[in-house]
Amino acid sequence: MTELAGIYCRLSLAIMGDTTKVDDQERICRELADSRSWHVRPEWVWKDNGKSAWQIGVRRPGWDGMMAVATSGQMKNLITYHGDRMVRQPYDLEQLIRFADQGMTITSPTGTRQLDVPEDRFYLRILADIAEMESANTSRRKKAGFERMRRAGIAPVPGGQTGRGFGYERDGRTPHPVEAEALQNVARLVLDGRSLTEIAGHLDMLGIRSTSGAPLNYASLKRILLRPRIAGLLADGITPGNWEPVIDREKWELVRAVLLGRAEAYRDRPTGAAKYLLSGIATCHFCKRPVQRQSAGRVIGYGCVTPGCRKVHRNMELLDTYVGTRVVERLNHPGNPAGRVPEHPGLAAELVTLTGARAELRAKIEDPAQPYVDLLTTRLARVEERIAVLRAGSAGAARARLLAQHQGITWEEWLALPLATRRALTTAHWQIEVLPSGRRGPGFSAADVLMTPV
Repeated sequence: MTELAGIYCRLSLAIMGDTTKVDDQERICRELADSRSWHVRPEWVWKDNGKSAWQIGVRRPGWDGMMAVATSGQMKNLITYHGDRMVRQPYDLEQLIRFADQGMTITSPTGTRQLDVPEDRFYLRILADIAEMESANTSRRKKAGFERMRRAGIAPVPGGQTGRGFGYERDGRTPHPVEAEALQNVARLVLDGRSLTEIAGHLDMLGIRSTSGAPLNYASLKRILLRPRIAGLLADGITPGNWEPVIDREKWELVRAVLLGRAEAYRDRPTGAAKYLLSGIATCHFCKRPVQRQSAGRVIGYGCVTPGCRKVHRNMELLDTYVGTRVVERLNHPGNPAGRVPEHPGLAAELVTLTGARAELRAKIEDPAQPYVDLLTTRLARVEERIAVLRAGSAGAARARLLAQHQGITWEEWLALPLATRRALTTAHWQIEVLPSGRRGPGFSAADVLMTPV
């Protein structure tokens, strides 16, 4: 009988939500599973992108999901790229060791450790202690560096091959007139619910490009907007610098909240630089994984590409038209609540306060002499939860403003919208599942698509 395995991947710093490195970890882990003839269940692949495993109180959805399966006793083999991708705190390791009597193994390219073997547990505990010490030393050095920069009033080192970061002159302190104005407009558009892909296209039409001369895109524009330096802050996102901000701090906190909240909301339904309306949005009815562009003879359509499934395929043109008409109907319905803009007075100021409080709590927790770690950890968790709520609220308000701007849209106006905007409007209104065909021959049946209002 084929043994089952799960995969856990993590990256502590994911620039602009880039998934390349965690995807590489998954690929290496899958190759390892294949070499041992293990079957990796699709729902047993967990990824925490941009999540620290050292800071206590940071929620890791992938870790939580993995632990839930481990608790059930179903999973005997867990594969990870390296042990420090999984645990950097002895506490997390002890959670796993609780399942030692179930005989679960942890496998990586460096070898396999069995949780029910005392020698392996001893070795894993040593590695966890070393990882914790390395993280603490790195944190201490960074804090000392931030303090030196704060006292000296030093601006961040200009980046890029051109010797300067977007939005600033070469001195890293003086706003670049054209780029600074562009970023201020970009911030306004983000808060209005516009997608970064759409905004990047507009900037390219205006001739505004990156400092290297390459066109700005979703990833590069998001990376720029999330940089604390454009809000006049040091790299910790808390300490004020002594250079002029391009975007004032409160607006930057809102923009950051919108982008991070949007990424969290659409983690499993990407709305980035896709080429087709429903790619990554519509899902297969059977395996629940996103469908992708696929050719079936002469017919271009959306199909399930998940190994072991691949049970659905729909004509792209017909499905796009049907879904588009349903979105336009919702945008024209007078009772549609999606376009009502929620009010969040004082949200930006609260975000500023909470981010500062979070930094203070983390610093206290990291202090080895701190006697109230458990209490502070509980407080930190509450602060993190509130920040997540505010981010979601910011992203929701931005989405509502986008929908309000398109209320009453006609079909012709829908077709004229940028693809990124149509994708955002679609995901704001519907969850879409592609069902198996209920008929033979050409044509399209609405009964073969399940559309659930959001």
